[in-house]
Amino acid sequence: MPPLAAVEPVILNVQAEQITGTRWVDISYEIRDPDSAAVSVYLKISADSGQTWEVPTASATGAVGRGIQPGIVQHVRWDSSVDLANRYSKTVRFKLGATDWEPAAGMNLIREGFFEMAGPSHTVWVSEYAMDVYEITKELWDSVRQWSLDHGYLDLPIGQSFGTEHPVHTVSWFDCVKWCNARSEMEGMRPAYTVDSAGTMVYRSGRIAPHVDWQTGYRLPTEAEWEKAARGGATGHRFPWSDSEKITPDRANYDESEKSGSVKVGSYPPNGFGLYDMAGNHFEWCWDRFGDYTSDPQTDPRGPNVGVHRVFRGGGWYDNAKNCEIANRRAFTPETVYNRVGFRSVLPRPARPWLELESKNITVDSHPRWIVNGRETDTSVKVGKQATVRLSNRFERGQIFYSIDGSQPTVLSRKYTGEFTVDQSIVLRELHLNEELTETLELPQVQIRLVPSVSLKWSVAGEGKLECSPQQDQYLQGESVRVRAIPGDGWRWVRWEGDLSGEQPEATLILSTHRAVRAVFEPIPRHELTIEARGGRVSGAGTYAQFERVVLQATAIEGWEFLGWSGDYVSNNPKLSWEVKAPAHLVATFGTTLNTVATGGGKIALEPAMKVYPYGSKVRVMAIPDLGYGLSLWGGAGVGQTQNEWTLTITNAQPKIAALFGPVLKPCPSGSAGTIELGGKGWTADSPSYGA
Repeated sequence: MPPLAAVEPVILNVQAEQITGTRWVDISYEIRDPDSAAVSVYLKISADSGQTWEVPTASATGAVGRGIQPGIVQHVRWDSSVDLANRYSKTVRFKLGATDWEPAAGMNLIREGFFEMAGPSHTVWVSEYAMDVYEITKELWDSVRQWSLDHGYLDLPIGQSFGTEHPVHTVSWFDCVKWCNARSEMEGMRPAYTVDSAGTMVYRSGRIAPHVDWQTGYRLPTEAEWEKAARGGATGHRFPWSDSEKITPDRANYDESEKSGSVKVGSYPPNGFGLYDMAGNHFEWCWDRFGDYTSDPQTDPRGPNVGVHRVFRGGGWYDNAKNCEIANRRAFTPETVYNRVGFRSVLPRPARPWLELESKNITVDSHPRWIVNGRETDTSVKVGKQATVRLSNRFERGQIFYSIDGSQPTVLSRKYTGEFTVDQSIVLRELHLNEELTETLELPQVQIRLVPSVSLKWSVAGEGKLECSPQQDQYLQGESVRVRAIPGDGWRWVRWEGDLSGEQPEATLILSTHRAVRAVFEPIPRHELTIEARGGRVSGAGTYAQFERVVLQATAIEGWEFLGWSGDYVSNNPKLSWEVKAPAHLVATFGTTLNTVATGGGKIALEPAMKVYPYGSKVRVMAIPDLGYGLSLWGGAGVGQTQNEWTLTITNAQPKIAALFGPVLKPCPSGSAGTIELGGKGWTADSPSYGA
């Protein structure tokens, strides 16, 4: 198990305050830990002075989570309008916890705490642990298995998968338990599973229900650990996400994804704890024997002590939506193997507790400052001819008195009874009273400024469109509008005209008065790209828009090799990325070898003499007989040639030229009849003649 550092981290100076004019809260703190480069930090929030810590922290950003650096002041930002909407409380408190234990690489920390477990719903406390981010892949399975074969593990199977980065499957519950032990031993940890209750005999082979040391080593998650992790910090949802009660092919790999097997781990978005594929892809073995739940609260439940079947959870690539629900439970006998069942492992946290420190109570107002024309805002606003105003009571069943001229509000001021309309500029001040009239609250003043409305007229020249942000019929004087020109297909942006100038397609326009702008587009010139392939193939010739980039690939056919590009570009790389700026002509030249075979007394000379001849090149072919020999016959590419010298044009792959040379006949000496001498041998007059 990853060791703890020698010195515990210390949290100091936890302070919190709401940022003026916003609903954000800034939480600052400092961590000191001389022997750790980074620690893990979590945030808890209470709305009742620390009696309970149930306020969500989903919107928290900044120095929270893993990898937080000690030694400097850190900040966390929390959006009260998201996690504690429309509340006014003086009893909000923040708690930060830190530990220098870092889970193994590829695992995420699941903090201790209560959650609501399904079937029937019951409250469960689960101690802290780390869980594999991904289902165990075939690649990781193979790595641990290979080590295990040399260290006393006799029967871990090869397992199967749809790819090395896909989940391993066709492994039994027994196999997964033994594999977890092997992984622990390989990484220098004490294994969790043993044959005997004393924990002296490591479970390495066979099929038994082992004893478990819950405080050490990799192991299968309990059902409670698996379900808490799958929920990702959310409560009461069908699937591992909180924004929808439906499963769709863009969220998980199940039957409607039509994948015909698993996908690479991490192919879909993670849940709130950063865990992937908690629904779909493969079912996952858990520790527990199958048994009925009760509605009683539990602490670290580990399932029944007796029973045959072991549970697996999460759904697989072949399963329907119902089987992929978090609460769905299935079970097999532990020796069963199945191509839809894999697993992931967990690690318990060492015994050292988290070190925590709380802030003092602060006042948090998560109401919008006011709602003007149906829009929540925390600041002063500008509007057109009139505005409707709605206020939010900071005290339950309290009262609001207000002024619109900037004067101090009192109980004699206007009483708020509901939404009201103003047709002039105002300075609003509010006085809030609680139901018992024992507490008051005055909010900072805000203003409504009525300003004239102006218009923005726009047009286009050519083919394209213009987008405005915001897009409105009327704007307030002084309002900024972002405009963007978007060319149509085959057109390009040129310039702005009218009350806007410049050549950038995006611009900001200040509407101090009525404005008119015109976006000008022009057709993109098109140019012809012609390609000549000499001895091979090249695709890509055609007409293209100016500055369009074309990838050309010269491919040699059998017997040829690519020599280079010529024409409007020179290169010897067969792959060419060409930017079409003007009409162009490219030539891809291929070459081939030329072989010669001379038989008899002579040789063939080529001019020029080259190893590879480009397509279309002309070669002078010459027959050079030895003394006393002459050319008898051309063969191969020279068939039909009658002269000692001729020209070959290279158009075919690897042409072969053959020449046959024979002895030249000598004249018969005077006085001899019927015989001649040739090379010192006697030939009869009717012997065949090869000379010329």
